[in-house]
Amino acid sequence: MATTPFNASPRSPSNRSFRRIGVGALVVLAASVLAAATSIADTLCTACIDTGSDEGAELVIASPGEDRGSYGDAGIAHLLVDGTSAVTLGEGRDLGDATINGRPEDDDMFASALAAADFNGDGFDDIAIGVPLEDVGGTDDAGVVIVLLSDSGTGELNESLVLKQGTNGFPGSPDEGDNFGFSLSSQDFGFNDGFDDLIIGVPGEDIDGAVDAGQVHVVMGSAD
Repeated sequence: MATTPFNASPRSPSNRSFRRIGVGALVVLAASVLAAATSIADTLCTACIDTGSDEGAELVIASPGEDRGSYGDAGIAHLLVDGTSAVTLGEGRDLGDATINGRPEDDDMFASALAAADFNGDGFDDIAIGVPLEDVGGTDDAGVVIVLLSDSGTGELNESLVLKQGTNGFPGSPDEGDNFGFSLSSQDFGFNDGFDDLIIGVPGEDIDGAVDAGQVHVVMGSAD
């Protein structure tokens, strides 16, 4: 997938701060649906996807403040597949024929942002998951985005790939505090008919000497 950065006139913010915030649940689900350790206070965002299930759209519930074993705030997400059961998504967890990229670490905040759309044009939705506090190659809080792609035949999520700066056509390099993947959205901008495109926010990106000016990447969807 190709990527296009968009830079507005950069200027250094005089007072920048990020705070972890939780939002109230929009729906109430039976406790048995989600992992027992999940607290509703950990819930930050949700997304709906359509994987072709006869039951209709599936709900993805993010829990970026969830601990995984001894790793605090590693983060997970739950995919509610049929209204009565859920699949837990997280770094290093099995996903059908594939394993989700990465491994859990303290303060990764996996699933701080979600976006669902048909990025590869197979007729089934895929999920983009922001991990903005992921360390990359020893660089703290550089951030990555994990994209879970659906199978073109069954619609099941069975492929995992990682997007990060300096690879996959992204310009620049991962720097400390970039927070790549802090925000995600999707839209078909018409670059390729039939493909949805992914928008990735990088609020901590430095531009031409302007500290934390921020940047947005548009990743054009494709079959590749």
